[in-house]
Amino acid sequence: MAGADKEHLPVILAIASTGVTSLFSSCSSFARMVVTNGPIREEINMNSGLAALGPFNHANSVIGRAWTLISKNLGGSIPGETYLGDLGNALTYNNVCFAENEEALPEGWRPLHVQKGYKAEESVVSLFSGWSLINFGSFKPYPIHEVIKQLLRSFETSGPGSCRPTLLLSPVTADDLTNEGFDSKEKLGNWLKENTYMSLWNYWATRPDNLASAKAGVEPFASMLKQPQGADSTQKSMTPFTQAEILVVGGGTEVSWQAGDFGYMVSASVDEWR
Repeated sequence: MAGADKEHLPVILAIASTGVTSLFSSCSSFARMVVTNGPIREEINMNSGLAALGPFNHANSVIGRAWTLISKNLGGSIPGETYLGDLGNALTYNNVCFAENEEALPEGWRPLHVQKGYKAEESVVSLFSGWSLINFGSFKPYPIHEVIKQLLRSFETSGPGSCRPTLLLSPVTADDLTNEGFDSKEKLGNWLKENTYMSLWNYWATRPDNLASAKAGVEPFASMLKQPQGADSTQKSMTPFTQAEILVVGGGTEVSWQAGDFGYMVSASVDEWR
């Protein structure tokens, strides 16, 4: 029904084996993302390069769409009954399905499946859960890591330290980040974790007791209350148990990247389903 061919089935079955629906029932209208790593990418001609997130590649399109149809037909996602997304989410049409551009990874940057404990020669799918994507593109000499840090504020939610970002970096952007001193994905992710803070207004919204203390003149909250509402708070956006996931994808035609509030969920072997 999704237009998949038999060579796509190992990837589709690996996704299905996780038991994760692409149509999670929440009023906040979740989306999903699926990333493929390993030799299967080339075997079934998945796109990890130019326009990988677009509607141009057959494998990317049908694998992502198959996940939605599996979730609808077997998971029983019925609006108003078992699916309660207020607005719904256009990303669930094919669930941001693409392959990581492993060939374009800078030296020292490991592909996602290797980061998750698999061998480089294994084929793996990894699933993410989130809401949206934002993008940035510029040839101006901005320090890219600083721009990313500022835009991660877009993913603040009502929970303290709840930011769970995933970065989709053009190969050009990844190379520029290595020139800024980030010689591994982990180094960039750790820097973002240690230097990204909740905005002050959100800090107060999630900590009403501290706000009451600030208004009563109790330090250090009283001094924080004197800062502009858009200033940084003292609370880091990511918890110690959260990390920024970093993927390289695209054709490298611009210093561009996209970021999403997509948290990593699970990975599954494709090879088991060949």
